[in-house]
Amino acid sequence: MSKFLKKLRSKRGETFAEILIAILIVAFGCMIIAVLYDSSLDLNIKASEQDDAFYSALSETEQLLDGGSSGTGHVIIEDEEGSLSVEVGTYGDGSAAAYKR
Repeated sequence: MSKFLKKLRSKRGETFAEILIAILIVAFGCMIIAVLYDSSLDLNIKASEQDDAFYSALSETEQLLDGGSSGTGHVIIEDEEGSLSVEVGTYGDGSAAAYKR
């Protein structure tokens, strides 16, 4: 503790090496924050695209259910990686549905 008090009472400034190390630590921290921000932005964009594809397919399925009769149909989900055909079966008055992959 006495070293710390001596340092506080000292009239000497910081050395050039200490200043460079402090700048390096701050720059490294800023770089890490920038990389994390960029990664989270990319993940948010991908999640938003997947949500859009899901809700688009859900809307198409709901349109199939509006017919009010039992039967089957197909809903195609497309994104940048390809497409997926989902078989949709409606039952009764169209208020119940089953999705098969």
